[in-house]
Parts: sequence; C-alpha cells; structure tokens
Amino acid sequence: LRQRRTEIPITRSIMDLDGPIGPDLSHPDSVIRLASAIHRFRCPEISPEQRISYERSFKSASENHPETQAALRKADTFRTDLADSLVLGNKKGAHQQVIKCAKEYLPLIHKILLTCKVQPEVARLDERLFFNWASGLEKSKKFIKSEALMFEMIMVIVCQALGTAGAASDACIAGDFPGAGRELKKAAGIMKFLAEDQLPKWISRGTNVEDKELPVEASVGICDSFKTLFLAVGQQMAIATVLVKPGIPNYTLVAKLCLGVAENLETFVNTIRSKAALQKEKIDPNFFTLITFQIGLHNALCLYFGARGIWEGKDKYGIAIVML
Repeated sequence: LRQRRTEIPITRSIMDLDGPIGPDLSHPDSVIRLASAIHRFRCPEISPEQRISYERSFKSASENHPETQAALRKADTFRTDLADSLVLGNKKGAHQQVIKCAKEYLPLIHKILLTCKVQPEVARLDERLFFNWASGLEKSKKFIKSEALMFEMIMVIVCQALGTAGAASDACIAGDFPGAGRELKKAAGIMKFLAEDQLPKWISRGTNVEDKELPVEASVGICDSFKTLFLAVGQQMAIATVLVKPGIPNYTLVAKLCLGVAENLETFVNTIRSKAALQKEKIDPNFFTLITFQIGLHNALCLYFGARGIWEGKDKYGIAIVML
C-alpha cells in the first residue's frame, strides 16, 4: 500500500508536464474586440418626395440625339437605383449595393457635366433640376436642395466612400479584418479625392451656397478629417489581423500600431476642430466621446503590448512592470 501511494503522485506529475504550466498569459479575446471596434455611419439619402428626370429636363436639347437620350434615361434609372439602395440601412449586402449603384451613376453625371461645359447651349433646361440630399453624418436628418450638378456628383462620391466604410464594418463583424482594412483604405482614398480635388474645384468655380447650408460631407474640412479617421480605423484592422493569428504575436509591432492609431485619431480631432468647426456641431457629440475613449484605449494598449514585448525578451522585467 505504501508503494502504491507513492506511485500515484509521481504518475500525475508526469502527466501534468504534457499540459500548460502556470496561468494562460496569452492576450484575451476582449482585447481584440476593443482594438477592432468600429463606428458605422449611415449613407446620405435622396429625398423620396421629389424625383428628378434628366430626360425631361434636357428634352429639347437632346431631341435630335438618340445616344444622348439613351444616356439620360440610363442616368435616371441609375439615380433611382441609388436612391433605393440608400434606404436599405444595414441589411445584408446593402453597402455593396450602394457602392455598385454609385459607380454606375457617377460616369453619367460626369458626362452630363462635361457636355454642359463644352456645349453651354445644352445647359438650357425644359424643367429645373433640384437635387435634394440629406447628410449621413449629421445627428438629424434634414434634406438640402441645390441645382448644382457638382453638388449631385459630390454627394454620390460621398455615398461611395461611406458605403465602402460600411462594407468594411460588415467585413470586420464577419472577422475578415484584412478585407476590412482594404475597404477602409479605399474609403480614405475617396475622401482624400474629395478634399483635394473635387471640392476645391467646385469652390474655385464659385457657388452661391455657403458651406454651413450644405450637408457636412460637402466640405473640405470634413472630408480631410474623415480621410484620417478611416486610415486610423484601417490600422485597427491591422492590429486585429496580427492578434488573431495563432502563436505569440510580435507585441512590439502591435504596440507601434496602437500608438499610430491614437496619433491618427488625435489628428482627426484636431483637423475637424480647425477646418470644420461649424460642421462639427452638426455631428452627434457622442461620436466624439467615442473617439476620446478610443484615443485613451489605444495609448493604453500601446503600453500594454509594449510591456508584453519587453517581457517576452526575458530581460528588463522591471520596465515591463512599470509600463503595465
């Protein structure tokens, strides 16, 4: 009996060597969820009460041009398709539908604009065109009317940008962090195009509508700041991509990425305060509370992952403890 009693603990100690020794020190799943948190904005909307028609408006100018008539009918169809897709909200595939419709409609708007520029006599309308849009970023929905074709084109480009950001959110929820990062990079590029190309062109041509009377997306400051925001969120997807991989991640790399996110978010806040102070007041203040939280969170995660990186190096444990 004495011999058997001594054998049992020995056998158990040998079996225990096959499993993990000590507590599980891998990063918790909650860190991945926090690091990849994303805020989804709704897309702008076209007023359902007033449906315009390019075909009716340019009837006299296009009556002897069958190709132009066909293009105008197609523009009417694509605009209706875009308007229908914008009210789908967060339904499955809604954002991809917005992107598709915007891409189909944009070349036709550009074609009409170019024709009016080259042949000013074509710009004479049989029926006035009123483009009626509501912002997707503002806290309250208010439809704003303009007769400028450039206004229509800019709002459609904004739809493509916010639809792309929405598709990134869908990919993030599905766990496709690399795909979400690619979509956010596209959205940032579209916002940069608006801020540095399209909106300055519209301003240089002169408009009798002030920035404060337009949807916030139709301003250089908002587009410039949201470009930086989408880049920051895209970097969050890079962090999540590293953390979900099996094995021990490169904690030093993750710490640098977290610091980059915090810096980009601070740049976003500073840009929107300096370049779009009036438009900022129209956006839900709770969104900026979230951004403040995200800045603090990613600064904390930078220290956390930096400490883990030092700890994995098996020296300077004191510095790691101080950072934690």
